[in-house]
Amino acid sequence: MELRYSWQPYLQFGQRLAVEKNTYIYHQQDEGKGFYYLSEGNIRISVSFPDGLERTINYVPVGMLFGEDGLYNDPYLTTACTVNSCIIHYFSDSAFTQLCNAFPDAKHIFTKSLLFKFRIVAEVLSFTSSPAEQQIAHFLIKLIKENGEDIPLNQTTLANYIGVSRISVN
Repeated sequence: MELRYSWQPYLQFGQRLAVEKNTYIYHQQDEGKGFYYLSEGNIRISVSFPDGLERTINYVPVGMLFGEDGLYNDPYLTTACTVNSCIIHYFSDSAFTQLCNAFPDAKHIFTKSLLFKFRIVAEVLSFTSSPAEQQIAHFLIKLIKENGEDIPLNQTTLANYIGVSRISVN
């Protein structure tokens, strides 16, 4: 993945934060004031539906941006929660503006990252009508390819990720 670690040269513009396990970084529909970069740990990205159902749509790989949709007061489209202790960097709206003025290439990396996230959502949607076995195989390969074996998955978390019951995963 060419985007991975491409934001690293700009980390000095962000605020470094140590975040404990099971901490919500932002919630879906919260007013955004910036975005984040994951330096260490695991972040789970989920979406809530009006019927109360919550579905995991991605795990952020180390070295990637997340929460880009919350820039300049736009609402976050997802919820981000730590899976374990994490080191993240927060980039406020003003920090992003300063960064882009100093380094115009940062805008291109940001835009590529945002487009990558839209592709993830499209991929999840394209598999919603596939059999559970096919979804499990596809998303397990995807998760391992992107994150290595660092994601603590069990039957319940995998079921939430592909939108089926734990029994279907079993």
